[in-house]
Amino acid sequence: MPKSLRSSLVPGLAVAATLALTGGVLATPAAAAETAKKPKFDINQIGYNQAMRSGAIEWYAEIPRQLPQNLGYARVALVKDIQEQSPRCIADGAGYWLDDILEEGVLKGGAAPIGEGQTATDASPYDNPTIHREFRPAGEAAGGASSDRKPQFPANGNGPLWTSKCNPDFFGGSGTGDTINASGVRIAGSSVTSQVDPATGIYTSTGRAYITGINGAFDTITSLMQVTHVPSQEPKVTYRMSFFDSSASNSAFASDGVTFFGSAVPASELVDQFNSQSASFSQSASALGPAGLQILSPQVYADQDNGLTTITAPAAAGNLGFAARAGTIGQNFGARFATITWWGDNVNADAL
Repeated sequence: MPKSLRSSLVPGLAVAATLALTGGVLATPAAAAETAKKPKFDINQIGYNQAMRSGAIEWYAEIPRQLPQNLGYARVALVKDIQEQSPRCIADGAGYWLDDILEEGVLKGGAAPIGEGQTATDASPYDNPTIHREFRPAGEAAGGASSDRKPQFPANGNGPLWTSKCNPDFFGGSGTGDTINASGVRIAGSSVTSQVDPATGIYTSTGRAYITGINGAFDTITSLMQVTHVPSQEPKVTYRMSFFDSSASNSAFASDGVTFFGSAVPASELVDQFNSQSASFSQSASALGPAGLQILSPQVYADQDNGLTTITAPAAAGNLGFAARAGTIGQNFGARFATITWWGDNVNADAL
């Protein structure tokens, strides 16, 4: 409104004129702030498929795909489709696990021909005797072989501890697989705890793996990896891996050990961050001790089956490949110690 017009009107008429010139709507600071406010977060607009597994010892074979088999095993998988009202949780803790393909597809119900009048279970009655599993929600959604399972002998912590639990709202869960005095390893185990915050959609999962008493090699190896994944953003990784050897003659670690670590490292920078840190440790790439173990840098890659981003924490490993199989199927297999692997995706519908 021109200054001459404003000054010629009495206060009441000035307000009326202003309303007329603005279409009858008088903007206020409060209304402007309301317009700029972000829409309220809605967990129903988030879809995720995320899992973490850990193992005190993980044997693997490339034939040509990898088949990871774990001693002292834990895993938590959290799944939710966009607009799905109820999320899903699968939590495992076990003394050992031979990979889903072998456990569920080959040994359990698929290893033998099914005769007339038999069920798959009749033909192949194998069922892992150490697995503790919770699958939520229960009932039809669990689907037969994926329903709850319990160890076939006591495993409540007075010796082995194999247990798992899904949270009541199914947005989180935990698993523990602790084995004591197995195969010359005095203490070995791992655990995973995972959670999605329904108020933000942020996923956080922490895995721990530990092993002590490896004769002729390290006294202790411990590993921790935490993955934080904000919807539609790159996951970030915090990790810490420690080695300790009480005998300086057995390895380069002497009696004070060594630790590798990183905090909130973007997945795309994880390998470079680890390599730049380990470069100062001259023995990191050489064989250590009579077991011939090596320190492997973390790995970030696309899963061979579903293409999901996969992150494997740094680990000690030994290659057990046979020279006679060089260039053929099964040429490379070995073992990783105190290993943790995460894979997943976390998507906001607005980003699709």
